[in-house]
Amino acid sequence: MEFKELLQVGEHETLNFFFAGLYKKVPAGVVTRDETVHVASVLASGSLTSRYDTESIPTLTDLSEVFDEFFIKLKDSFDQELLEMAGAQILLLNGFFRGQMRRRHNVRWYDKIGSDFYERAAAHTTSARRGTLFCNMSRNFPIWTMICWELSQEMRESRYLLYLE
Repeated sequence: MEFKELLQVGEHETLNFFFAGLYKKVPAGVVTRDETVHVASVLASGSLTSRYDTESIPTLTDLSEVFDEFFIKLKDSFDQELLEMAGAQILLLNGFFRGQMRRRHNVRWYDKIGSDFYERAAAHTTSARRGTLFCNMSRNFPIWTMICWELSQEMRESRYLLYLE
């Protein structure tokens, strides 16, 4: 295997990478596997999506952008997909990048806003499974932001380590 091949990763590998990292940190019996997969997909998507993506909503740069892009526009929205996206953007920024965000933003307030977006997404989905997932995400949002932040800290401390199997 060449070094170039070692560094090539796709969506599946990135999802598995984040899932494994999160799985080691989740408290037993507090969160569900579906939540862990969802959070891993948020982190994987955030790492694979260009800031300048024109095909989907790109990862926003900070919580001010989330506020401008979603908070006012979705005040009375019933669009489950947009509410989920807003919650996911807050989860990514307020969780994985919590250290940077807390310098300029009230991260606890954004935890409440992220939780609210997921709660509203649950209320407007037609899928019972997604409704349950979003209810759980809403309830456990502060737990997830802390888990994501801990994972981020761990990754920063071990950033030069490559684990080969």
